[in-house]
Amino acid sequence: SFESSCLSEWDGYFLLDPVAPSLKSSSFLALVSLNSSPAIFKNCVWGFSSGLLPADEAWTETISVLTSAAIRFEMLSTAHQNQILLDLEEAGISTKGTKSGTFVMYNCARLATLFETYRREAEQGVYPAFPLPLELNYSSLKEEGEWLLLFNSILPFQEVLSQVIQLPISSSGVRISPSTEAVCKFLIQLSMDFSSYYNRVHILGEPRPHLFSQMFARLQLMRAVREVFHSALMTLHLPPLNQI
Repeated sequence: SFESSCLSEWDGYFLLDPVAPSLKSSSFLALVSLNSSPAIFKNCVWGFSSGLLPADEAWTETISVLTSAAIRFEMLSTAHQNQILLDLEEAGISTKGTKSGTFVMYNCARLATLFETYRREAEQGVYPAFPLPLELNYSSLKEEGEWLLLFNSILPFQEVLSQVIQLPISSSGVRISPSTEAVCKFLIQLSMDFSSYYNRVHILGEPRPHLFSQMFARLQLMRAVREVFHSALMTLHLPPLNQI
């Protein structure tokens, strides 16, 4: 089975150690989910109390997506010719690290929360409707973090995708070598840049007319960041997380 196949649908085994028994993939999936639940419980409380989804449904969906992300990043961030180490002692997920699929999904969810907050506030008349892109004043984007997101992530994204599939011609024909680790590395760097910017800048500021121009320019930038997040996750067959 190719590495990006859904683990919940693959009924294979993981070889843990040459002298240890194999572990069924479904059992490993359950182990990661079990160890993950306490790590993200506090982060999920807000989502349940908001009433956006029933608690059981929200919890199941969040754990499922984060578990899949944690395992797939462990597998796909390793070059295909190398062995993969899945540590059962550390099997679980946390939003505190910056080198995992969970960190990527956490920041993807923060973006979703940002736009959901804007939507609710706009419906209540706190903020005006979103202007057309051509009407925005992009000159108000002066933060270093905004330029980092643009030049390190948004603009080079297509080039990263072009490097994922390499088609070297050999004597035996065409051999496909998917470089999925490049997408994982890109997503982690994007998440780190976005998280640093998001922690420093209040994108949804006070509802004052003279602040709206910069707010909408920043929201438009975040739209582009969200699109890159979703597109990159799609290449790993991971759905974006809407809340955490």
